[in-house]
Amino acid sequence: MPKTHKSGKRELVLKVKSFCGREKRNKEPIIPLERVRLRVATMTDISEKTVSKITRESEVAASTATEISTPGKHFPREKGLSWTILSFVHYVIKFMNFML
Repeated sequence: MPKTHKSGKRELVLKVKSFCGREKRNKEPIIPLERVRLRVATMTDISEKTVSKITRESEVAASTATEISTPGKHFPREKGLSWTILSFVHYVIKFMNFML
């Protein structure tokens, strides 16, 4: 069964295909083959700096046998529900002592 790809991947494929189509019509590379980072940046419509950063992250991940992670996916956890419940219980006990 074919795998479904998300819209981001689909857009990326279309950008690369468009770039390759322009090169085919010109019958020569638009950007010299030696300029790999610039070619990738132009094909994917991202900056050269981002291409370099992703490449470095990939090299680090490969050397440490980890996966490449998406930045900003980690959200700080709150103290937890238990603190909220304990605070409420403390407030109720305080209020009950006041009423006595």
